[in-house]
Amino acid sequence: GLGLAAIAFFLLHVAYHWRFGNMSNALWACHVASLLIGIGALANVRDVSAIGVLWLTIGIPMWFIHLVTGGDFIPTSVLTHGGGAIVGGAVMRHQRWPIGAWWKAAIALAAWMAITRCITPRDLNVNLAFRVPGPTSDQRLTHAEYLAIMASVVTATFLVADLLLRRVFRPHEVPCDTSSSTT
Repeated sequence: GLGLAAIAFFLLHVAYHWRFGNMSNALWACHVASLLIGIGALANVRDVSAIGVLWLTIGIPMWFIHLVTGGDFIPTSVLTHGGGAIVGGAVMRHQRWPIGAWWKAAIALAAWMAITRCITPRDLNVNLAFRVPGPTSDQRLTHAEYLAIMASVVTATFLVADLLLRRVFRPHEVPCDTSSSTT
């Protein structure tokens, strides 16, 4: 079902990058979000699904910025971003939104960033783990300062998104049965 679709989106994206010899680019958090949504759906672990959905609340806007500033369009990115978001919404409609997803997503993203720093080439700057993005000549922030600011912005975004998504994907309330049956 839905979990397999989300995993397939990620695997198709991995295959694209494998074909062109840059597998590390498949490890951006926004792409891995689709994998998390799929795993969470298959294992019925809503925290994992919600983390994937929250990662996309940052990943999709960053992807758009990448595209409008002249970044390469990778066709399979539509699957991991758009498809991941659609499947994530459907999965969360079924699973319902977990409490505290925002802080779990922030911790998981920090951990994933540390992992990608260890396993990806420095020049690709996957998950911005190595340097401030953009031209190096006009950087006013150190990478540590940039990460501190981004961690604050991302965590705040996750918190706001968590509050909104909790309203959208809340459990159905079962009305009380006030009728009395006397037979």
